[in-house]
Amino acid sequence: MFAAELEEFLAAALPRPVELAVVEGDDGIRVGGAWDAGARKFVPIPLDETATSLLLRVEFKLADDRSGEFFRVLNSTFGLLIPVEKGGKAKDPVPLVRVEFERGQTPPAHIHFHTSSSTLGWVYGRAGGAYRRAEDLHFPIGSQRFRPTIEEFLLFLDQERLFRGWRSDTDWRSQARRRMAEYEQRQALAMVAHYAEDIAGELRRLGWSVAPPLT
Repeated sequence: MFAAELEEFLAAALPRPVELAVVEGDDGIRVGGAWDAGARKFVPIPLDETATSLLLRVEFKLADDRSGEFFRVLNSTFGLLIPVEKGGKAKDPVPLVRVEFERGQTPPAHIHFHTSSSTLGWVYGRAGGAYRRAEDLHFPIGSQRFRPTIEEFLLFLDQERLFRGWRSDTDWRSQARRRMAEYEQRQALAMVAHYAEDIAGELRRLGWSVAPPLT
């Protein structure tokens, strides 16, 4: 269901057909663009039909949660890539920005900017450390439960006019905001389950009558 709903949303936004691949493994289920079995990786999704189309990277790795009733995201990546050609042959696309989530890492939700910065070199020099490229840094952008979504990323591309060829015959922006609200609600409910006693105490402080479940 996750892959089908995501595919439907992307198809509503992009002016070209979108078909996601689902790859099952011993450690979870992976969802992304078309699967390249030879290279064992997902292929980025062209945003339009042109030869110089920007590319959207979308990848998720899922596994069942502890209850076995729902799934959880183990890691995810989405980003914008630039097509590269050399000598008349297509090369691996170059990322412009990557938004990643890796459960258990600090920070779990982070962003990578693929850019050069002399200012960053100066900062590392002042600190007495070896220079690191901007794209190697994990800029924190959220927590394990509340983090940017693919819907927000598409709205970002739209807002900043990095891509302007969206479908005009659908309400994909409204769909994006609805999906974001649903995601936040699911995460909030998960927080309630995780911090049940603390939340019950706060509700009592606010005047609610809260009783523990019968055992």
